[in-house]
Amino acid sequence: MPVSHDKLVDAWMKQSELLWRTVYATPAVAIAIFAGWYVTSKDGNAGVSRSVLFTGILMMLVQWMIVHRMARYLNQFRQAVGDGLPRVEQAEIVLLFRRSLVLPTGYQLAISVPIILSLMFLAMLLLSLL
Repeated sequence: MPVSHDKLVDAWMKQSELLWRTVYATPAVAIAIFAGWYVTSKDGNAGVSRSVLFTGILMMLVQWMIVHRMARYLNQFRQAVGDGLPRVEQAEIVLLFRRSLVLPTGYQLAISVPIILSLMFLAMLLLSLL
C-alpha cells in the first residue's frame, strides 16, 4: 500500500525538526565537555582533563555520525516526496571585486558543527600534551 504524499511531507518535516534539534544540542554537549576539562585542568588533574577531551572528541565523532545518518534519512523522505517540497538554491554572497562566496548547504552546516568541535577538542588535547 503506497504512502500518501501528505504523510511523506509530515514525516519529512518531523525528521527535519529532529535533525536540527540534534544539531542545536551539540554545542550544549560541547560546553559540558569544556567545563569538565576546565575544572579538572584547573585542579591540576592533567590525566583526567586529557581523558575528558578525548571523550569529547569521541562524543563529537559519534554526534557527527548521528547527524550524517539523520540527514541521509531526511534526504530519502525528500526523494520520496518528489516535487512536493520546495528546492532552495544554494545561497551566494558577493564579495569584493565581484567575487562570490557560495554559502554552505544545510547538510554541510549540520555536519560541520560536530566536526569543528571535535577539531577544537583535538587541538586542546594536543596543546595539553606540550
